[in-house]
Amino acid sequence: MNWTNEQTIALDYNYNKLKKDVMEISTIMDIPTGKIISKLVADKKISKRFDARGYSSYKNSDEYASAVSANKAKEVGTGPVKTKRVSQEHQVLLNIEKKLDLIVRILTKDTE
Repeated sequence: MNWTNEQTIALDYNYNKLKKDVMEISTIMDIPTGKIISKLVADKKISKRFDARGYSSYKNSDEYASAVSANKAKEVGTGPVKTKRVSQEHQVLLNIEKKLDLIVRILTKDTE
């Protein structure tokens, strides 16, 4: 999500000046709570996600459960979300495994 300058100012005002919690701000601004929290971390208003005011309420909410479920679906490649790319390290390991397989086949062929 690209935040406008007005949204950033509104977030800062609601969170720091009015001391509203992240779920209240989410409702006011019509932005998912997770995105509100991510923006606070990105702008260094809080150091960790769980430092957000109201985080414990958010963590116990249906919105949080839905977000976690969607993220798990991304990781395993199910549902209508895009799958995560195979990590570079995993790809290297797959290539090594293929090469070792080929070497074993060549060596066992020579000893037959």
